[in-house]
Amino acid sequence: MARKRMIDPKFWEDGKIGSLEPLARLLFMGLISQSDDEGRLNGHPSLIKSSIFPYDGDITIEKVEGWLEQLSGFKLIIRYEIDFQKYIQVTNFIKHQTINRPQVSKLPPPFTEESVNVHSNDAIIELIDQNNNATNELNDHAQKKLKEEKLKEDKLKENKLKEIKRNVREESDDDIRSSLHKLINDCKIEKYTLHDLEIIFSYIGDVDVEVIEAAIKKASGKEHINYAIRTLEGMIKQGKTKKEHLFTKAIPEPGMVLQSNPSGRTRSGKPNLPIVESNAGSNVVSAEELEEMRKLARKLDSPNTEAVAH
Repeated sequence: MARKRMIDPKFWEDGKIGSLEPLARLLFMGLISQSDDEGRLNGHPSLIKSSIFPYDGDITIEKVEGWLEQLSGFKLIIRYEIDFQKYIQVTNFIKHQTINRPQVSKLPPPFTEESVNVHSNDAIIELIDQNNNATNELNDHAQKKLKEEKLKEDKLKENKLKEIKRNVREESDDDIRSSLHKLINDCKIEKYTLHDLEIIFSYIGDVDVEVIEAAIKKASGKEHINYAIRTLEGMIKQGKTKKEHLFTKAIPEPGMVLQSNPSGRTRSGKPNLPIVESNAGSNVVSAEELEEMRKLARKLDSPNTEAVAH
């Protein structure tokens, strides 16, 4: 099937083209426009005349035959026959045409075992090379097309997978939101707004759900949910973002600094033990002193201790 073709401006400067009769040049342009994507077309003079000169009654089949011979003599075309059917191959067609998505020719190529050739061996070799180049270009285009289709298919699969993961995550987040909302109500926290809930829910994914639940439980019985929000923010500042962090207690290590509480006793009446800090300075506790303090703490916590009786 004929498609739109390009004519190089240098076409008119070519010496071979300049040697042709004006109507032979026009015929050559007509052959280019009527060729398939590999530069082939039916070569019977009557068919060519009706295709290229349909309105010119004074142009006879004999004249067309003569112009075809001129084109063939300058090796601008190659005429050949297969099974008594005439064909034409435009030489250097692929070289001068840029074709988007070229289609394989339905016409047989020249110089097969069944073809009848009347040209020199050089012309045969030249056209065979052109056919090989055309075949390679078609193969390259086919491979490029396959790669584009593969990339497109992979992209569709990737987008589909992302959509599935997003839907699963949204469903999971909805379940977590419902669970946290129920926990807030179970903890008798009565005053909160949708904005307050969104603040709580905004931490989903940033911290473990167990950490959010712990903050809500600490606010159990409180009137407003702000207590839970502040508690959660404080836990995050302390680095408690994983559920494992909820069960970790700080144990003083030898060499850590102790800071004394000047009040002397706690509200329960027990002697106040020094507060452990990590600041470098004086009053460094040795391993032996640490063990003595642990013994004293166990002794004070005993229900039969005299200090407790008082």
